[in-house]
Amino acid sequence: MPPSLFVPALFLSAVHSRHLVGTDSFSRPSQNATRSRLPIQAASLASMVNGICRRTFVSRLSFQASSFSTQQRDLAQPFEVSCVASAPTKKKVDGVEGINELIDWLVDNGLTEKQLSLVSIAYFKETGRGLVAKREIEEGEVVVKVPPKLMMTREVALRSPIGKPFKGRPVDDFVLLSLYLLQERSKGPKSFWAPYINILPDEVNCSIFWPESELTTLVPNSPLVGATKNLNADINNAFKQLQDTVFKKDAELFPGSVYNLEQFRWAFSMLLSRSVFLPSTKTLAMIPFADMCNHSADASCFIDFNQDARCVEIVADRDYRSGQQVFVSYGQKTNMELLLGYGFALNDNQHDAMDIVFCLDESDPNYDLKESILKQNGLSTRQIFPVGADKFVAQMWAWLRLVSLDSKADIARYGDE
Repeated sequence: MPPSLFVPALFLSAVHSRHLVGTDSFSRPSQNATRSRLPIQAASLASMVNGICRRTFVSRLSFQASSFSTQQRDLAQPFEVSCVASAPTKKKVDGVEGINELIDWLVDNGLTEKQLSLVSIAYFKETGRGLVAKREIEEGEVVVKVPPKLMMTREVALRSPIGKPFKGRPVDDFVLLSLYLLQERSKGPKSFWAPYINILPDEVNCSIFWPESELTTLVPNSPLVGATKNLNADINNAFKQLQDTVFKKDAELFPGSVYNLEQFRWAFSMLLSRSVFLPSTKTLAMIPFADMCNHSADASCFIDFNQDARCVEIVADRDYRSGQQVFVSYGQKTNMELLLGYGFALNDNQHDAMDIVFCLDESDPNYDLKESILKQNGLSTRQIFPVGADKFVAQMWAWLRLVSLDSKADIARYGDE
């Protein structure tokens, strides 16, 4: 077996990142040598962004801007509940009956009646299933508390039969939890997780399931196209690696009827769209009930584990009226990241940005010196920076300043700063 089963894709950092912090100099370079993801608030760049051509050349640098349009959905404000029921799907149990079974199971395993007096699962016309306030909720009030018993984590998977081949070996959490989800799904009603798995959708609309014709037609100039293709390739490669190693060694534990590419992609998409990275414990988990919360770009509360209370909590970041949907933040996500990981986009997304690719002109007489200084600071002669209407990466200005210098003395002095 290879030393690790890892899925090196864009979403692994993007989908579960929580805070993006800026820097004003080369002293704290981007973690990605070719793509900076460190936006900070700044004076509006709307006029600059609106004036960017698709491809242009300026002095000793060139840049290409990519943007995309999507089916837009406004999640910024709470929606009034239209009916208290489950969103319809293909599963017969995924209706009111399925939700009632889920609630009974949650209560039997530690969710308190007090919590259910605050919020309940509801169906909203604009967002599908979500959590609705059953009474007035004040800012700072804990609206959801889920005990550790109801957390599907790496540790839980490793204690199960499918975890045995991976004990003592590095394996990506997405891969391991995808296999664990398939294992539990195959048990049917005998699984502890059955009431939760029964209400999971048969499919989500994240872009990895879009036909290529739709992907290239709907967002032809977006980096979403390449990111989707790369992620699909990573998922397929991870499954092929599993086939050639653990599946081949133990066909009885990993029957093809359960562990095939189609089912693996389904499980992976459930992790993409529903799992939560808990910052306080640095744990990836699927958390029933808490994962019913939908995303709002203006929400400032996150799902996290309270070490003192020993449970997962959601704390209201605003006051809610009875009947309003309760939102959390999935992080400062661009529309591309939302489509890739969750299958939706936001209208007027305040965190949206376009990638601008800057390239140092190869005919620059000081090309080698500038390239050396960029590399020393974790940057590249071809550097991608995200730019939004009122956000930019401070490193972008440092990059631009360096490549615009003409004097070798000025370049060397700037590199020493």
